[in-house]
Amino acid sequence: MLGSKSTKTGGAGLNMPHPSNVLDINWWAQYFSHHGQPGLPNYPQGVIMDYVFHVFHPSVLGCLITKALGPPEATGQQAFQRLATCLFAQPGLYAKIVSRWDGEHPTTPFIPQAGDTITLTQMTPPPRSMANLTIEDVAHVLITNSIPVSWVDHAYVYGLHYLNQCYTGDDTKYLGLYNDTDNKCLVHITLHGIPPLLPDWDNWWAPLDSDITQIYMLMAIEEGEGNYCLNNSDYWLLLGGEPYPLYIWQ
Repeated sequence: MLGSKSTKTGGAGLNMPHPSNVLDINWWAQYFSHHGQPGLPNYPQGVIMDYVFHVFHPSVLGCLITKALGPPEATGQQAFQRLATCLFAQPGLYAKIVSRWDGEHPTTPFIPQAGDTITLTQMTPPPRSMANLTIEDVAHVLITNSIPVSWVDHAYVYGLHYLNQCYTGDDTKYLGLYNDTDNKCLVHITLHGIPPLLPDWDNWWAPLDSDITQIYMLMAIEEGEGNYCLNNSDYWLLLGGEPYPLYIWQ
C-alpha cells in the first residue's frame, strides 16, 4: 500500500497534506487521486472518483470533516464516521439538532465558523463510551466545532456513497441503522430535493497531465503487489456518471 511519496515509488506520488491543511479540498482530492483509488487498501470510503481520476469535491469535504473530528483510535474513528455519514445522508437533520441546541443553550447559541482560519478539535472520548455513541452525539461534536449547516448539507453526497458502500460490503451489523437512514433520506429528498451545494467546493477536481503520469506509475507499482484497483472495486464512477443516486443502496 503506497500511502505517500517514498523511495519505493521512485519519487512518484505526493506527500500527505499537513494537518493544518485539513480542509484544503483540492490538495486532498489530488492526494486521493494518487494514493486512494477505489480498490486499493487505503481507499477513503465514500470519496467519489471516476475512471479518469476526477474527484468530486463535495465527497472530499465530508470525508475530511469526519477524519478531522473523529477520535484518533481506529474503532472510535469508525464509529464516529459511520454515524456522521448517517447524519450527512439525512438532509435537514443537522439543522434541526442545531435549532434544538439553540433552544437548550440560550446563553451559548450555535455560531458557525467563518473566515479564512478554521479551528477544529478532535473528539477524544473514553474508548468504552464509543459503543453508546449516537447520531445526536456526533452532531453535538460538529456543533461545538461550529461546523456550518451548509457544510453538512454539502457533504450529503459523501454520506450517501459511504453508506452505499457499506451496503455492498460486509458491514451488515448496522443494516437497521442504514435502512432507517435510507428511509428518512428518501422522505426529505422527495419533499425538498437535493441539498444546495457551496459554490467554492462544488464540481470536480481534475488531474493535470503530470498527475496522470504519476498516477499510472503508482498504479503499475500497486499492480506489481497484486492490487489491481481498476478491477477490484465497483466504487468507480463512470465518466459523466450521476454522483447522486436516489437510494443509498443502488
